[in-house]
Amino acid sequence: MMFASFLICVILIRFYDWVSVHWIRDALGFETLKEALERFQTWLRKQWPFKYFNIKPNGLSFKVLAFFYLSVFFDPMTCTVLLRPQGKHTMGRSDWAIFLLSVIIGNAVWGLMVWTGVETLNALLPGIWDKVAVFLQELLHR
Repeated sequence: MMFASFLICVILIRFYDWVSVHWIRDALGFETLKEALERFQTWLRKQWPFKYFNIKPNGLSFKVLAFFYLSVFFDPMTCTVLLRPQGKHTMGRSDWAIFLLSVIIGNAVWGLMVWTGVETLNALLPGIWDKVAVFLQELLHR
């Protein structure tokens, strides 16, 4: 599954880069999102925790927080494209590192969520997988 995620996201990034360079400047709206993110960072810089805790919206700590947030809640393609500098449409070393780590973290989180769901269902309804297996065998042998 991780390989499929990797492959699909690489294809999407390559397509996005090609479309953005050769066709439409902001094909999927990511450049607009980057502008909005910069405005949000400017506003955020003035807010309470950032004033007192030395977390700079343009600094490394903010980018690390953004990386983990985007890796967990979005796909690796979105994480990589949004963390690239505005107007950049090529994959450099740091972009590949961000992408690969995002693939690993994102798939680990989703795997943990699925495992938790399966184990919860198994704890709440003991023997459910035996009934599912019987149902599937009957369905396949019709």
